[in-house]
This record gives sequence, C-alpha cells and structure tokens, in this order.
Amino acid sequence: MPKLTCNITGNQYYITDENLDKRSKTSNKSISDFLSVYVCKKAEMLIRKGYNIKDIRSMLECSDNLPTLTEDIESEIINEYTQSSIRRVLASYESVSSLATNESDPIVSDYINFLKK
Repeated sequence: MPKLTCNITGNQYYITDENLDKRSKTSNKSISDFLSVYVCKKAEMLIRKGYNIKDIRSMLECSDNLPTLTEDIESEIINEYTQSSIRRVLASYESVSSLATNESDPIVSDYINFLKK
C-alpha cells in the first residue's frame, strides 16, 4: 500500500492503489506528478486562505528537517490548490448566472451582468 507524503508538513498517509489512481486522474496528472504536489487537507486549507509554505510550516509546527522545496514546486503547489478554489467559484457563478433571466429583478440582472464583465 503506497504512502502519500504531504510536501509541506511531511505527514504520511496510507492510500490504496485504486484511490491513488483515481485521485491522480481527477487532477489530470500522472501519479508521479500528483505525488510531487500532494498537500494534506490542513495545509491545503491554509494555502487557499493565502498563506505561503514557510508560514504554513511554522503554523502547523512542522519539523525543521523537512526537505526544502524548489521555487518551481512551491509555485506549482500554490497554483494547484488556489486554481481549484477559483474553479469552484466559477462553477458556482455559472449556476447563479443561469438562474437569471430577463424576467428577474432588474437589480439582480444588472449585478449579474456586471459580474460577467
């Protein structure tokens, strides 16, 4: 059974081969690419709140002997987890904007049209 290692905290988690394959396919990455940017839930939530990796490591009181991440991997991790937040916001925007029709409240229609710009 493979282990997932959080690239920020160093925490390790067991995962089944099937689940690992499913999660890598969901993120449109190969398994090795998925593992290179894997982050645990606690760290992921802090990334989405806008904290950088150094701050997250100190907030979660991580060990000092964790490997340093290259700038490329750091930026890829940050982009991976902030982009998924943006995708969720856009998906909810799409569902809200589909509710607006010409017959809806004019103020709401104006606001939705403003958001579309």
